[in-house]
Amino acid sequence: MAINMNGYSTQRITGLFSGMDTESLVKNLLATEQSKYDKVFQQKEKAQWRYDAYSALNTSVSSLRNDYFSVLGEKSLTKNAAYNAYKVTMDTNSAVRVTGTANAMPTNFRILSASRATAAGVTGIVNSSQTEAAGQSGMYLQAQASGTIASDAALSADSTIAELATQFGLGAGENLSFSVNGETFTFEQSATLAQVQSRINDSEKANATLSIDYANKTFSIKSDTIGSDTALSLGNITGKAFATDGGFAMEGPAAKKSVIDGSMTFKELASLKGQELSGDYSFRINETDFNITENMTISEVMNQINTSGAGVKMSIDDATGAFIFRNSSGTEAIRLEGAIFGKDSVTGIEAGEHTTAGRINRSDSLQTAARKLGHTLSDEVTVTVNGKDFTFNTRTTTLSGMMSTINGDQQAKATFSYSELTDSFQIASDETGSSARLTFDFGELEDVFGLSMNGSASLSGTDALMKVESNGVTREVVQSSNSFTLDGMTFQITGELTEAQSPLQVSVERDVEPTISAIKSFIEDYNKLVVDLNGKYYEKAYRTYTPLTEDQRSEMSEKEAELWDEKAKSGILRNDSTIGSLLTNLRSALAVKVGDTGMSAYDIGISTVAWKTDSWRTEQGKLQLDESKLRAALEKDPDAVQKVLSAVSTGSDGTADTSVSSVNGTQKSEAGLFTRMNAFFTSFNSTMRSKNIVNEQKSISNYTEKLSEMLTKMSEKEEKYWAQFSKLETALSEMQSQQSWLSSQLGLSA
Repeated sequence: MAINMNGYSTQRITGLFSGMDTESLVKNLLATEQSKYDKVFQQKEKAQWRYDAYSALNTSVSSLRNDYFSVLGEKSLTKNAAYNAYKVTMDTNSAVRVTGTANAMPTNFRILSASRATAAGVTGIVNSSQTEAAGQSGMYLQAQASGTIASDAALSADSTIAELATQFGLGAGENLSFSVNGETFTFEQSATLAQVQSRINDSEKANATLSIDYANKTFSIKSDTIGSDTALSLGNITGKAFATDGGFAMEGPAAKKSVIDGSMTFKELASLKGQELSGDYSFRINETDFNITENMTISEVMNQINTSGAGVKMSIDDATGAFIFRNSSGTEAIRLEGAIFGKDSVTGIEAGEHTTAGRINRSDSLQTAARKLGHTLSDEVTVTVNGKDFTFNTRTTTLSGMMSTINGDQQAKATFSYSELTDSFQIASDETGSSARLTFDFGELEDVFGLSMNGSASLSGTDALMKVESNGVTREVVQSSNSFTLDGMTFQITGELTEAQSPLQVSVERDVEPTISAIKSFIEDYNKLVVDLNGKYYEKAYRTYTPLTEDQRSEMSEKEAELWDEKAKSGILRNDSTIGSLLTNLRSALAVKVGDTGMSAYDIGISTVAWKTDSWRTEQGKLQLDESKLRAALEKDPDAVQKVLSAVSTGSDGTADTSVSSVNGTQKSEAGLFTRMNAFFTSFNSTMRSKNIVNEQKSISNYTEKLSEMLTKMSEKEEKYWAQFSKLETALSEMQSQQSWLSSQLGLSA
């Protein structure tokens, strides 16, 4: 690595007068120091390579351990479940499903009957699919204000506030300021009426529209929203834009709010729609005739219709202000005729036959849902579920919102739902079984949803019941849940099975295939690790290929440097003692007999790959599996196979004992193959972390510190050499100047 003197400030004078290549001379003078620096740099590179290689191997071994030898590993071969899989065979049915667990036992039995556990609850069928005839929305008219602009001059969109300063009550240069629904507007007197109009109408917060009839000098301002909650609030700040004697001379002291309510007469309703009605009106709904007068209120007319034999319910949609007629008995057509029907009529409902259904959906507000079902609600309702009170605004709360609130409450411990499929509401406890309890009070919503306690103090659930017969013995199983485990088998009751039906035959037998598959998976991953370990341990070392210095790397192409690095890194862990020890221990583990089984891994079909002259460095230590032999061993004595592989032995001091002893020339251990392998891997990881990796970290740190010291000394030396050569150049320069002066004095100049 060539040194860099950018940090030094001495002015360097090249061989301008001496003619010497100063830079090359300095570099040659520092060659010895540079060589020493490069050697330490290469030592640091090798330490870094060893650190990286150790870390990678340590991670690979840890991954294998965590996957197969940790109780938390999904592929763990240390858990009973890895050796105790059971296959359940049973008659096809939709009532009961049985699966085996690691604790199951081979058996045969019959299920004679089964019934599901239920939650405490009740269902209300509401039948919301009635035919519906709906009027146009907007029957709730906007809040509005209107008046006349008090000006003798002609008006246009370009008329300015200054021209109307007197009417607006403004002094010289005073701005006009007012508020609309809380939004403040301020205008200089140079602003035009068109600009005032545009600013108000473009404001989202003001939520209002200003209209000006310049020819007739009239104005109106309306809220942009409709409905019972519509509002228009006007306020003067400076000047008097909104006043009976102001610039916009209002007809009254405040904005008018035109909202339909039950006390309004049909004549007043017609007036809101710009119509004039007088006298009596006749109309027909289905086959029923009605006669009303202009002064009858909307409530009186609705009551007359709803209590008649017409078979319909009349209501007003709170959200849109539209009149609604719903068939109270079903989906038959609704036929409407007469004076109050028609597109521009007071009801806004077309005359004729209506067949469209207006079913409930979860996005309906509580008031809309109630209206569809022929009910009216207060603006606020309170319901109680299992002692927890909930209060809802019926105008703004949707069915979905009400359900989410109740269902998400931990104290209520209940689920409230609506099924579009069955058109029914249901409330049920979150728990099932005879101990499950539910109490509720829906208040006004009780009739709407069809949900009632029917005078009961509380509702109760029911237990799951299952009758089984095995070896001539019949037993009734009672459970609070529809999913439960007995005798190592998981039962899920999904339907009903009666004793009048054919019983279900169930057979449980051990399934060895999952165990074989798990062991095959381990051997495959184990062999990949062994190949990697062997590769690192026996990898050829190229001693003539040392780590490249920066100068050497700069002289090569990228590909040349890559090939050089590959050779230089080769053999970096060759003959490493930690790797060698692990490989030796693993190769010796298979022949050990385990406990009182009299068997080793070889005896159940796990052996090492046959030795081959041409590939022994990569193949040695790899495992192979004789599936037929393993399957036969598992079918004959699965417990013995599990012991050979995963038996755990504890010494007198309470720690794991993986020792191997020799009895009559036979290697024996109380610990299974995988238990001993795990101990070898654990020891390897421990040594790697506490010794190999730590030592390389220390070496890297020491080399880094040494390189820093060497660089400082080299830089100081380089600076000294440059200073010396600079003095030489300065002296030569002075000598040349003196010589030139002397020559000129002696008349020797050319």
